[in-house]
Amino acid sequence: MISLYGDDDAEIVNELQPPVLPSLDGIFAPNGILSAAAAAAGRTYELRPQQLELSHAVTRAFLTQRHLVAEAPTGIGKSFAYLVPAILHAMRSGGTVLVSTHTIALQQQLIERDLPALKAALGLNFRAELAKGRSNYLCMRRLKGAASRNLDYLPDAELMPEIDRIALWAEGAREGDRQELDFRIRPESWMAVNAEEGNCLNQHCPFFKPCHFQNGRRRLQGAHVIVANHALFLADLAIKSETGDLKSGILPEYNAVIIDEAHTLEDVASNHLGLRLSAGGMVQAVQRVFHPRTGRGLLAGQDYPKEQQRCADLLMRCRSFFDDLAEWLRGRDTSILRHTNPEAIPDQLSPDLNALAATLERELEKEDLAVDRRSELSSAAKRLRRLSGNFHTFLTQGEEGFVYWFEKDQQERVTLQASPIDAAVPLRHLLFNAGIPCVMTSATLAVRQKLDWFRLRCGIDVADELLLDSPFDFARQMTLHVPTGMPSPKAPDFLDHALPKIRHYLSLSHGKAFVLFTSYTMLRAAAENLGPFLRDKGIRMLVQGDGLSNRSLLEAFRDDIDSVLLGTDSFWTGVDVPGASLSNVIITRLPFSVPDHPLSKARHEACEARGGDPFRELSLPEAVVKFRQGVGRLVRSATDHGMVVVLDPRLIGSSFGKIFLDSLPKCPIVKE
Repeated sequence: MISLYGDDDAEIVNELQPPVLPSLDGIFAPNGILSAAAAAAGRTYELRPQQLELSHAVTRAFLTQRHLVAEAPTGIGKSFAYLVPAILHAMRSGGTVLVSTHTIALQQQLIERDLPALKAALGLNFRAELAKGRSNYLCMRRLKGAASRNLDYLPDAELMPEIDRIALWAEGAREGDRQELDFRIRPESWMAVNAEEGNCLNQHCPFFKPCHFQNGRRRLQGAHVIVANHALFLADLAIKSETGDLKSGILPEYNAVIIDEAHTLEDVASNHLGLRLSAGGMVQAVQRVFHPRTGRGLLAGQDYPKEQQRCADLLMRCRSFFDDLAEWLRGRDTSILRHTNPEAIPDQLSPDLNALAATLERELEKEDLAVDRRSELSSAAKRLRRLSGNFHTFLTQGEEGFVYWFEKDQQERVTLQASPIDAAVPLRHLLFNAGIPCVMTSATLAVRQKLDWFRLRCGIDVADELLLDSPFDFARQMTLHVPTGMPSPKAPDFLDHALPKIRHYLSLSHGKAFVLFTSYTMLRAAAENLGPFLRDKGIRMLVQGDGLSNRSLLEAFRDDIDSVLLGTDSFWTGVDVPGASLSNVIITRLPFSVPDHPLSKARHEACEARGGDPFRELSLPEAVVKFRQGVGRLVRSATDHGMVVVLDPRLIGSSFGKIFLDSLPKCPIVKE
């Protein structure tokens, strides 16, 4: 166990806490508060030294205003270890601690289980709230307008049945959150009635007091702990940075941050601090102004013939632009293509998007405008300006340090995407140089017991570090199997050799297995081959992408103890199946990212330009961390046991394979 502290540090930390609050040792001790609460509930409390050490480390980070990077393996009670210091720090300082997670499952665990349990056990009157983006909330003012068939609110009368259903649901809605809907609606329907950014009357709205979004914001004010997701957190950081005002943005001001599932931070930052444009988004924005087919929109009626014609022309050119892109990509036999020439594509849309926005802005100058119409016009104009700016930026590659590419999905829909090549640059500016202590933790951050790579990728120049031991006995609970005689995973017959091995190991465990792939193509081919074999064995096969959601797949897997789940990226990380349902994890290939993706390629080019080795500095550590995530699906509790099978011969037959092995917990290795 690698620790920051000497023997006396626990006393120093506890002495800094006011006597009205319990000490960490008093909470986590064998006869402490949590132990007494567990006994009262008829449960056994187990003191975990790693949990107490992490809790001290988090407390010290808050008190000294320093960042902390902590790898905390599964099973140490990580969430309690950081939530207790968060609660105490918030109550001591009178401020708010923000906890950011990547997955909805962890958010639900924190809000629905962990924080209520701590509140009951500690007897402290703290408040914890879940933060959601404003587009998740229903706007009752906009719903009233849409339900009344107001042309300004609803560009297509075909949406009316769904709007009417939403109106009925709204009468009994508790928080007005889209997740509360118990029926499906089209995105266009929700867009017409949600609490849209830039379209809020605040105190001037007749629904201000009962407003679901405003009530959500009010709940956040004064909360001791706020739980959010990484995307919302990063969006809030960007707004606060742009305005220079800590009180602006989506979230209230906070004085400390905890980022759980921190291994995903770089990827989320790359996705959400860039831009993404689609034909659907542009078409909806223009149709909101005027929809030629339905005759509806903000500029409907007889007073705007020129503007209506401009909308019709713009819609035609927008669809034509994206259709041409799809055809172009189809002809190049690729779904992803990097955009490298800022002069290659003329900008045929931005000028008219701006002109349309200017028309709406002129409408805003009229003195007799109703308040509702003024808000709708303003919101639509801002959206058009934003789309115009992003479209022009993409075509001209106007943002330095970004990579730009076209991407086509399975429905032939093309998006324009851009991401920062080095996410460390915006993260350093927005987060780590902002003067707020930040704790970053995950079960897998290190490569060969070092946190250098994670810190470098996220822009963390100065931070304390903590690497905790696992509480599990991997030498007893897990065996690593590496079949010999396998060809290179790049060989065309790799899957032909892998399938007999997969069948063999699935027979040994009679299902109870994850089979993890790095591509859908290989997954689909394997599923087609394994289907008859598993049916003959009486083993249910669950396949990612076969119609069920990932959540439904996981529930089915847990319920059927002899099932097999074939999955790709989503099932390598953030999936928890303790117990008898999972005793076998088969990893088909070491999870190196596709080197020809524009973002990966741009990062490799930047590394080479500074004289680095892209494989050693980028591809290898990234693959090691993801590999550790995949292996980590097996042992989730002290009673779990089973085998991990790795079919990729590079694990034991390459110069870098030892780095993968050295990054795993010590366990028996069987070469067969």
